[in-house]
Amino acid sequence: MSSDNKIAYLGPAGTFTEMAAKMVPGAAGSQLIPHASVSEALDAVLSGACHRAVAPIENSLEGGVSATSDALATIPGVQIYGEYLVPVSFDLMVRPGTKLEDITEVLTHPVAYAQSRKWLAENLEQHSHVPAASTAAAAKALANGSTAHAAIAATAAAEIYGLEILASNIGVNKDAQTRFYE
Repeated sequence: MSSDNKIAYLGPAGTFTEMAAKMVPGAAGSQLIPHASVSEALDAVLSGACHRAVAPIENSLEGGVSATSDALATIPGVQIYGEYLVPVSFDLMVRPGTKLEDITEVLTHPVAYAQSRKWLAENLEQHSHVPAASTAAAAKALANGSTAHAAIAATAAAEIYGLEILASNIGVNKDAQTRFYE
């Protein structure tokens, strides 16, 4: 497949960035390529390995995404072709068979944890937070045997990694969204 049919995004599979990448015109006929950082995704475009990249720029609750702003400011030759808004909703997910009362460690990105703290305080008083690089990385790590008992991520991550959702839409702001640039 040529680079004309490849879209780089901040991965792994199941991120909100992947959801935004699927909104790019022509994405249905493109291969979505996950990258470990925004800089790597943009570099994939500049090197010719991909024809577009999608990266988060701003969250309605947390503000600007500094990694993307920094990359846009320091990587020459980057152009913005589109903007996409993705609703952000967090679910508490577990390996099959895990019950709410079994959970003492929750794996997720710090921003997702902050946005879910109220629900966690009301429903999981005795837990600790294990930080992850992204919500999807948290779900993937949980599925791959992490010592944590649960992850907070998007519904898509549970489907991708074979996890069960114990609680849906646990974020404090039900209208939260993230803006992405292509």
